[in-house]
Amino acid sequence: MNPSVTGWLRAYCENRTQSIARNAALLEGSEEVLYRMLQPTGLMYGHPVKHPGSLDIESWDSVEKMKLIYAESLFQIATTNLGLNPEEPPTADLTEHLVTEVNDYFLNIYPHLYQGKLTSSLEDPFYLAETLITKRLTVKTSLLKNYLANLFHNSLLFLDVYYFGKWIKGMGSASSRRLREEKEAMRLAILEVMALAAFADDSLQKEERALFEFFLHSAGLSPEKQIEARQLLNSRVQISDIHIPPVESWILRKYLLEMAILITWADKDMSAKEQEMIDGLGLKLGFTTEDASSSILAVESFVLANWEGMHYLLGKHNMERVGNRFVRRLKSFINKNKDYVVQEVKESKELVTLLGKSRRTTLTESEKRVVNKQLMDILKTIPTFVIIALPFTFITLPIMISLLPPSAFPSAFQE
Repeated sequence: MNPSVTGWLRAYCENRTQSIARNAALLEGSEEVLYRMLQPTGLMYGHPVKHPGSLDIESWDSVEKMKLIYAESLFQIATTNLGLNPEEPPTADLTEHLVTEVNDYFLNIYPHLYQGKLTSSLEDPFYLAETLITKRLTVKTSLLKNYLANLFHNSLLFLDVYYFGKWIKGMGSASSRRLREEKEAMRLAILEVMALAAFADDSLQKEERALFEFFLHSAGLSPEKQIEARQLLNSRVQISDIHIPPVESWILRKYLLEMAILITWADKDMSAKEQEMIDGLGLKLGFTTEDASSSILAVESFVLANWEGMHYLLGKHNMERVGNRFVRRLKSFINKNKDYVVQEVKESKELVTLLGKSRRTTLTESEKRVVNKQLMDILKTIPTFVIIALPFTFITLPIMISLLPPSAFPSAFQE
């Protein structure tokens, strides 16, 4: 299967070996679980890195990766909202039904994607879906060489996935107008958040203005909304100036907040003023300051886990500085849960023994793996980290041990 060759979608669907609703917890309707599934893929951040199922996509280029992540995310949110049994492998009939639903969704929500007659080849639902997905992923502009331009265009694909879930769970084409209106309101909200983030350091650079124009063009807003959006650049935008539509969805609010965090990351470290802006935006979106810190941690985790592929950061950020800031933030969250961590550590005699040994001598490679795995398993059960995909390739054993409260070690080795 080659995502750049005609027929890739049918081939992909015929060879999907994982269950279509890979995570049974998704059936509970938890948006936190949906976030846990989609955030590590990079779909929310416009930077495709990981398939939401079990497929290895390392060898594909960014467009090919996004095709596979995008298609699988659409399938998984559809099967989740249809309430299908996660243990059941996808049948051919079900897969074709999902592909047909994808086509109906795009043709109703984005009628401009395909306005010609459906020829005999396009009447094949798999071929039509390939055509629509390719058109949705394609934007012809030199600005796409810029990371932020890629971020805006690609991260809008997350909205496609989210609203496809609402489409398939709701009334289908009968709700297309309402969904288009909701999506337009969300795209305008994203532009407002971007303007807010751009002004957070008290200045609007020429490049930022050009990028905002690109964002505005890509958003596909109505003429009235375009005028409203352009007014955002006429004066310094304050949090009180932006009008976030009522958003009940936790994951959409999380998405808006983390988009703002990514923008402040694009060209510099987060300044004190930018941190203040993120905290204020978080409060406006209904999040606590700790929630905002959790989102910063999530973005930093994603960046550190995929550092080599984050070309826009290399040369602008120093990995050691980013890592040190991340470790300090991570340690703060662990300290808030230190009683729980210490109790969990002490319940494993093997872990207690090895932690004590690590204070006086070097552990063997086998012992290091045991300690690292058990400590990571403990971290994964802390509420904050249940939904955040921590960069465990970055968190080496020495870093992991340095994060532990002193009381986690046997008393004889705490000095």
